[in-house]
Amino acid sequence: MLSRLSSRVVAGATAAVLVGGSTLLIAGPASAAEPFPVPVNPGDSLTVGAAAYSTLTIADIVDLTQSSAYGALAASVPGEDSQTTSDAVLLSTPLIPDLARLEAGTVSANVKSSLEESVAFSVVDDTDLTLFGLDVLGLGVASATATCPVVGEPSAAVVAQGLTVFGIPVTLDESNRQYQASVQLPASVQVRQDTDNDLSNDVEDLSGVALTVAITQVEVADPSGAVSIALAVHLALSGSFGSIPVASEADLVLALAACLTPLSLSNISPASGTTAGGEKVTLRGTAFSTGDVVTFGGEPATDVVVAEDGRSLTATTPAHAAGAVDVTVTTAGGLSASLPYTYVAPVVPVNPVTPASTGTTTLAATGADPVPTLGLGAGVLALGLGALLATAAVRRRRA
Repeated sequence: MLSRLSSRVVAGATAAVLVGGSTLLIAGPASAAEPFPVPVNPGDSLTVGAAAYSTLTIADIVDLTQSSAYGALAASVPGEDSQTTSDAVLLSTPLIPDLARLEAGTVSANVKSSLEESVAFSVVDDTDLTLFGLDVLGLGVASATATCPVVGEPSAAVVAQGLTVFGIPVTLDESNRQYQASVQLPASVQVRQDTDNDLSNDVEDLSGVALTVAITQVEVADPSGAVSIALAVHLALSGSFGSIPVASEADLVLALAACLTPLSLSNISPASGTTAGGEKVTLRGTAFSTGDVVTFGGEPATDVVVAEDGRSLTATTPAHAAGAVDVTVTTAGGLSASLPYTYVAPVVPVNPVTPASTGTTTLAATGADPVPTLGLGAGVLALGLGALLATAAVRRRRA
C-alpha cells in the first residue's frame, strides 16, 4: 500500500482522508498531526482504533488544537502479535463542554505479523461528536479488517453501523462510500467559561459560520497490501464571525487497519545456469519492490527489474563457481527470502578425429571394426589374376 504502501495501497487511503484538503493522517512518521505508526516493511501491520486532530480558531475567542489516538498498534515480522482495549475520550474542552467533545466507548485493536501473513483488526463502539452544541456525528459500531497472506490475495473490509450525521441516519455501502452535509452554526453558542471572573454565560452568534462534514469509507487492496478505514471524517468551518473570517478544520479516523504482504520467494526459472553468468532469470513470490537487492551466492545480480504487481522480478546472474547457492532477495528494510540455484560448469565439446586419407572406411552403421576394404580388394584381384594366368599357361603346355 510507507515504501510500497505509501506509493501504492495507502495512496488511495490518503486521498480519501484528504477530503477537502484536510490534514494528512496516513503517511509519514507519527507526529502531533499524525498520531499513529505507519507500516514500512513487507509483513508489517497496523491498526488505529480512533484518532483525531483538530485546529479550531475564531479570532481571539477560540483557539483549540488537540490530537489523540487510541488503539494504535504496529507489528513486524517475525511473529509479533499484540492487542489492546481501552475507553477513549478523543477530544474535549473541559471548561466549555458544549464547544467540542468527541467520545468513543470501547476501542479495541489487534495486529499480527508472521512469515505467512500479516493481519490487522480494529473496532470502536459508541462514538459521539458534538460541536457548538450540535450533534454532529453518532456511530454505533465501526470496524476495519486488513489481511495480507503470502498465499492468496490481500483483502480489506469495513463495517459502520448506526451512523448519523446531524441527527440524520446515513447508510454507506459498496455503491456509495461517501457522504457530505452542511449546516449553519447556532446563533447563541457558549464559547467561554471563566469561573475566576464568573463569566459563565458568554455566548456568541455564530450563525454566519457553516459546518461541513465529509465522510469517506476506504477499502483498498492490491498484491502489495491492504488498507481499510471504517470512517475518515473531515470537518470544515467556513464563513465569518461578524467581520472576522473563519476557516478551521478537524480530522477524525475511526477504525483503521492496514497490512503489507510478507516477502516470499516461490519459484526461480531457470533454476540452474552456467558459471559464466550473464543469464536472465525470473523470480516469483510476493512483496518485491524497486530497490530490492538480488544476490546469487552472495554475488549481486545486475539488471534487476520488478514487475508492477510486485510478484515477480527479472535479474541477470553474476559469474560464480560451480555448485548450489542461495538466491536471496533483500529489501531496503533488511528483510530477505531465499531459494536454491545451481551453477553448472560449461561442457567442453569434443571434436571427432577425422581419419587420415589411407583408403580406409569406418563402418559406423554396423559398429564393425574398420577394415582396409580397398587394400584387400586389390590383393584379391591380384591373386585371382595370377591364378588365371597360371591356369592358361598349363593348358597351353598340354595342348
